[in-house]
Amino acid sequence: LTADRELVRARAEKLQSLIESDIDSTLMEAQGAVGSGALPTDGPPSVCLIPQLSNVESAHQQLRTGNPAVVARIHDDQLLIDCATVFDEQIDALAARLRELK
Repeated sequence: LTADRELVRARAEKLQSLIESDIDSTLMEAQGAVGSGALPTDGPPSVCLIPQLSNVESAHQQLRTGNPAVVARIHDDQLLIDCATVFDEQIDALAARLRELK
């Protein structure tokens, strides 16, 4: 919940650079979701990677059920990967999973 936006952006940019030869993608400033309770609509600032995929639903399912499992979300028919939820040591494995989707 306290990740620095610049750190999150750096993770997103690294992930984007690792997949750019296989998958077009964009980065989007976002606001993370923390749940309900006292802050149901507020969340920490984040950056999402949006891979350009022909079948978002299928990609979403493949990521969730693969190994390692990847939790992403779909918004406006786009797959969003919230880079605030990705640790530095997970970026290479995440990039490999995304490249499998092409």
